[in-house]
Amino acid sequence: GELLAEIDLNRLERDLKKELEPCSSIQRIKKAGNNFVILSIKSKEYPQEKFLSCSIDELSNNEDRYLRHTAYTQSNDSEIKSLANKIAMGEKNLLKILRKINSFVFERLSMNFDKKIKIGLARPKEILSLKTGDCTEYSVLFASLARALGIPARIVGGVVYDGEYFVYHMWVQVWCKEWIDVDPALQQIGVDATHIAFVSSDLSERSITEMGLTLTHYI
Repeated sequence: GELLAEIDLNRLERDLKKELEPCSSIQRIKKAGNNFVILSIKSKEYPQEKFLSCSIDELSNNEDRYLRHTAYTQSNDSEIKSLANKIAMGEKNLLKILRKINSFVFERLSMNFDKKIKIGLARPKEILSLKTGDCTEYSVLFASLARALGIPARIVGGVVYDGEYFVYHMWVQVWCKEWIDVDPALQQIGVDATHIAFVSSDLSERSITEMGLTLTHYI
């Protein structure tokens, strides 16, 4: 589907096009008169052939900063790498791997908005231990497991429509010749048009801080 939303330029005029379009391959900014722009979001369906065109070996040689081990990914940790390999079970088909990670995260964690985690963004090993969290924990764990398998991944912060309101949300993007949205909390590979991305992060400490500042500007 397609979602069109009017945004007040008095709040978002500074670097609007520069900030929002790089966050997602499915959203575009267009001018609409002197007072508004139109944010157009069009969901994509990705055929099997799209994922077959990206081998794991090919992905591992690109987008290096989205493969790095950081405090927030722990993707070189032996426990994380062992778990990721156990989930993938030798699979090389990217779409099948994404489905396996998606299923694991969804089944391993229970959604809890009143979570015990006292920091803004938990580390993957902490998430695995607590077995609970909200969209942020689902996304961080997914990105960690993807990177451990050599799949470039980043997190995205924005909003999603919950049937009544637009609420804060976080999801993941993986690289396959373009950024492909994956929402482990909602079990979507290729997200629907109610996902509005405001900022992305490579999960470095500096990037996480910048993400928080940007989100406070929009939300």
